[in-house]
Amino acid sequence: WLKIGVLIDPLSAIVLFFVAWCVLMIFLYSVGYHNFGQPAGDHDHAGLPPHGATVHGHTVPSVEPMYSRFFAFIGLYGALKVRKSTFVRMIIAGGIVYAFFSLLTVYSIYAQVRILGLYEYELYFIGCLLDILLFSSALGYRSYLINQEKIQTQQLLTIESEKNKELLQVQHSILQKKNELRESQEVMNRQLQNEVGASLSSIHLYAELAGSIVSTNPDKSQEYLERISGQSKQIMEDIGDIIWLAHIPKEEMHEALLSRIRNYSHEILNARQIAVEYRIEPTYYMVPLTPEVIKETLVSIKAAMKEAIDQIGGKKMVLEIRGLPDQFSISFA
Repeated sequence: WLKIGVLIDPLSAIVLFFVAWCVLMIFLYSVGYHNFGQPAGDHDHAGLPPHGATVHGHTVPSVEPMYSRFFAFIGLYGALKVRKSTFVRMIIAGGIVYAFFSLLTVYSIYAQVRILGLYEYELYFIGCLLDILLFSSALGYRSYLINQEKIQTQQLLTIESEKNKELLQVQHSILQKKNELRESQEVMNRQLQNEVGASLSSIHLYAELAGSIVSTNPDKSQEYLERISGQSKQIMEDIGDIIWLAHIPKEEMHEALLSRIRNYSHEILNARQIAVEYRIEPTYYMVPLTPEVIKETLVSIKAAMKEAIDQIGGKKMVLEIRGLPDQFSISFA
């Protein structure tokens, strides 16, 4: 079953009303301007203004000599210009061809003459055939336009879908980074609590022991005080490492770790006037790093440096890193 209808929105309804109203006013004005209904003039000629007609000895306005031609041309102009769609123009062209061959058919019947070698209803059949061809071509063109609109709509939908997909990926990446940041902050808080809690407990214990034997055993008390000082320094370093680690972007972990190692080595080796040389193997950058791996590496390298300082003397330290967390070596030159 074929269902045909018309969809009109408010804007289309307003346009239909005002266009029809304006065209009606134009035609009414044209009818009055050309003196429709008045008699023909006695001496009027086509292309010249009417001079009036004599009725019962009185001169009255006469009708415009080219009245019919004017409305024929204004009708054709309106049909071609008001409707700028190629589809509608082809339909109008088919109607004009059909009307033209219909007039030729009437003329051929009444004049009993052949036109273009055709006679009577043969002309009418040719007009019908041409009208059908133009109408079919108009429908095909309209179907082509509708198909192109569908293709363009699908392309736009595909583009919008890709944009939405990219936007969702960006949002997912942002949310993932936020989750990673929140998890790293939670890990940092737990580590700070553990480090601070354990260190404060040890410091408190050593302080009580040092205070209880300060008068009876000053040497032992001094040893406890040195342990308190060492643990205080160690806890400051550990807290600094934890805070530093929480603010490292994931894509910059390799360079950030190397920079941290260089800063630490210069801090403890420059005071002893020990030179240091770094040899970084390419395999280092291939190893995926996590905060836990970085922390273990820092602890291992710091411990190895402290143990090697007493053996170096005035020599140069060569630090070679081949991989992480424990695939590194310290050699001396």
